[in-house]
Amino acid sequence: MNAAADDGNTTSKTPVWRLLAGAAVLGALVWMGILLIPVYLHNFELDRILRASSISSENAARQFVLDRGRSLGLNISPSRLQLRRLPGTSTMEVRYSVRVTLPVYTVDLHFASSIPDVR
Repeated sequence: MNAAADDGNTTSKTPVWRLLAGAAVLGALVWMGILLIPVYLHNFELDRILRASSISSENAARQFVLDRGRSLGLNISPSRLQLRRLPGTSTMEVRYSVRVTLPVYTVDLHFASSIPDVR
């Protein structure tokens, strides 16, 4: 047996291409985070606004969600907005998706919130 292998001081060099590939993957993840984090932050703001609001009808709620979403920069399509009154309450469940177009991929992020006092 080789004495150098037994003493635990052996070093193996990682090939440069593996280091570059790892750096590229980490860079892509950071880049996607930079693009997606603002959408999540705007969603948190919209959720806060919705939970603090009192709206008079389902149609008003639909328009309110679309208007507030657009003012926050969220690309909410009317066809991807669902409102549902929770049985036995005045609370309305809101579900919507936001389309985010990245240079090489388009993703639909799905969110849910509620409006507590819809009459």
